[in-house]
Amino acid sequence: MEILFNTYYRQGRWIAHRVKEGDMEAIRLAAERMAPLVPEGSALVPIPSRLGYATATLLLAEEISRLTGAPVADILKGESRASNYESKKQGHPLKVEDLGFRKVGDTDLTPCFVDNVCDTGVTMASAFLALKRGVGLVFAMTKNGRRLGDAQIGQKEREPATA
Repeated sequence: MEILFNTYYRQGRWIAHRVKEGDMEAIRLAAERMAPLVPEGSALVPIPSRLGYATATLLLAEEISRLTGAPVADILKGESRASNYESKKQGHPLKVEDLGFRKVGDTDLTPCFVDNVCDTGVTMASAFLALKRGVGLVFAMTKNGRRLGDAQIGQKEREPATA
């Protein structure tokens, strides 16, 4: 699975966190930067939040759709769970099975999983396993995510932009 990203987390941290909070200004800015990376022939699949359904990522996918014309396919659900961000800070990052992602619909297009940040790769791996195909699209990639991509995922990137 490849993961496409706009910038590195260090440069895009403030936007990435504001996207997660549902800040529309940050969502519009992130969408503008992510839109050129959307692969042709794909459907935007927002990643479910810790609530088990897409929240801010749905807003982000809808904004990217407005800019690109790619359809949004909200076809991935998960289990209600602890925040992966908070779990990582406490030294207990979540595993793929903790997310409980499952397919609740389908698309004939290539799923393009939309998220704000890739750090451990667990979220993208869980999405890919649920749908058995797809490509990841995130606003920001951490060094951890970058190493994971180099070693296991084979990511593509455009020249990272500064936030």
